Order: sequence, then structure tokens, then C-alpha cells
Amino acid sequence: MKIAPLPSLARTALRLAPAAFAAAAMLSAPALAAPQAKPDQVFRLNPRTNKASTVTGTVTEDGLDNVKVTRRDGREVSIKSGEVIQIAWGSGSTQFTDGGTYASRGAWEEAVKSYQEAAGDSAVREPLRAQARLQAATSLMALAAADMTRFGDVASECDRFLTDFPTSRQAPMVLALKSRAQWLNGDAAAARDGYRSIYDTGKGGADGYSPIATADAAMHAAYAAISAQDNVGARELFDLAAAAYGAIETENATVMAAAAAGAEVAGMGEAITKAASGDAKSVRRTFESASKSSETSAGMAAAHLGLGHAWLAEGDFRKAQFEFAWVAGLDHTSADRRAEALVGLAEAGLAAGEAGDANAAKTALRQVASQYGATPSARKAAQLLESL
Repeated sequence: MKIAPLPSLARTALRLAPAAFAAAAMLSAPALAAPQAKPDQVFRLNPRTNKASTVTGTVTEDGLDNVKVTRRDGREVSIKSGEVIQIAWGSGSTQFTDGGTYASRGAWEEAVKSYQEAAGDSAVREPLRAQARLQAATSLMALAAADMTRFGDVASECDRFLTDFPTSRQAPMVLALKSRAQWLNGDAAAARDGYRSIYDTGKGGADGYSPIATADAAMHAAYAAISAQDNVGARELFDLAAAAYGAIETENATVMAAAAAGAEVAGMGEAITKAASGDAKSVRRTFESASKSSETSAGMAAAHLGLGHAWLAEGDFRKAQFEFAWVAGLDHTSADRRAEALVGLAEAGLAAGEAGDANAAKTALRQVASQYGATPSARKAAQLLESL
């Protein structure tokens, strides 16, 4: 494919997209599930026609292989999980609905409690309990963005999900979320291994592991390896990610654009690894060339970020500030990159040591704390801010 954003998740994201809220039914329901007051809506994308459609009814199974929906007329429809874009849950448990209300208000502690209650309610059908457990984990991640001591709670909630719902369609997403939480909790090696496991499972075409999520996992593993000071592993993982992105073939233009962007960023893996390990001078020309030839926003932003590190290593602090400011202000593809650029901007300003630079550095670091608490750069920003 022709090489055409760093996943964060999500871009795994994690594409890694927000889930919809609310719905319930009894796990003991017979084959013909009783219709709900407000039905679920399953949004699917036909891989042959690339057209979206909606199936309305009661979701009775949400697995890695298939999603099963009982329509109001009693007919059961089975949809391949890979074709499901999103499920909008209809009427359901009060706790699940309350969790969505609290989350919309940013009341994350209350949201976590409500979702956990819904997830533990045996009267609620399994697909909705799994969704509630996922929402509890993502709400905890929102809490941890403001209190990094809570990242361990996110990983624990993910473990609970994987124990209770190991074959859920959401399992790959939860595995990625757990790895992310471990990384942000200071265990980059565990995150690297977790992401690598997702890649290894998905590369063989396992049900529920889409090609783009599989490639994203390899990319995330590479960056986690850098944080773990595993430069050899990072290079290998960037190569695996580049190959995985390059092998993606689909009629879905959005996925192809993401794959092209991922391939472009992963192609700079050698230079990114060197820059992160303190050898930024030797790869400045690589980033300069990439900044001119990149065909994607993500690729261009990765190149400018690399240039910022290169100029910082060479002692040209003003040029470094320019590159970091470019990424912090213009990169719309990756929160991780924007946060890293803000930290770089602060470091370059402090190194320049001119009037006003210290205050500007504090402003940049506070922005990381307030807006990018769930990124790998947040911990370093906090440490720098404390030292000023």
C-alpha cells in the first residue's frame, strides 16, 4: 500500500471510540427474549458494500465472534463482531443509567460506583453487565487523569472484566486499556508485554481482533518499550507495526487512512527510538526529511516532534521550542504527542534560561497536568513542575 495518527488508542486506542449507554434484560431469558421498553440499537458496517445499517432489538450475546440480537418479532439476528461499529443500549438497569448520567456530568466517582453495581447485578443480562464493567474501567481512567494513584485501580477493574467476560467483544479493548493503565502507573515493561500479547493474538486473524487494532497494539508496545528502556525491543515492534499497517486492506476509507498514518509513523521507528534514548543529533536529518515528505498529519507531527528533540540535544533551544510549539499547537492526531511536546517546550525554555522562559515552562507543564493527565508524559511533567 502507499504510505499515507500515532494511535493513542487510542488511537487503539486506544480507535480505541466512546461506548453508548444503558439497557438490561434477564440472563435467564428464554430463546425468544422479551422485548424491552426501549430496544438496543446495533450499528453495523457491511464490509462488502461499506454501508452502515442498524439492527434494533435486544442484544443477547456480545462475543468476540458474533453479536446476537432478538428483534421485537422474536427473530434472532447474528452479526459478525467485526462488523459492529457500536451498540446503543436501550432501557436497562437503573444503576447503568445512573452511571451514564454521572459520567456525563464528570462525576466520575459516582459513575464508577453505579457501573460497578450494574456489573455485579445478576439480574442484568451478561452483555450489559460486561458493558457496565468496561464503563467502570474507563470512568476510573478519567479519575486517574487527575489522580495518578488511581491507575492501579484501572488495571484491577480490567482484570475483573477479563475474569468475568473473557469472550466479550470488548476484551481486546480492555486488554489495551489495562496495558495503558500499567504504563501510566509506571510499569512500562508490563505495558509492552500486554500490548505485544494483543498483537500476537491478533496477527493470526483471531475473532474480535481487527487488523487496525492489532497494528495499533504493536505501535503502542513499541512506545512502551522505549519507556522501559528496551530500545532493541522498540525497534522490532516498530517494524512489526509498520508491516501490520501496510498489510491492511479494506474498503473502509477511515481505516485505510489510519493504517497509512500508522505505517508512516512506524517507519520512523528507528529514528524515534534513537531520539528517545539521547541520540537525537544523529537522526535530525531523518526527521527533517520526513517533515517535508510526510503525507499524513500524524507523520508530519512525529517528524516535528523528533526535530524538537534533535535541536534540544544540539543546544539550539529556540529551534527546539519552535518545533515543540508546532506539535503542541497543531497536532490533532495524538494527545500523547501533544503532551510530550509541551514537556519538551518546557525543557527547552528552561535550558535557554532567558527572562520569562521559566514562567512559560511552568505554564506548559501545568497544561500537561490539567489536560493530559492520562498520557505517559504526565508523570515527568509533574516531576519537573515540582522542581521549579
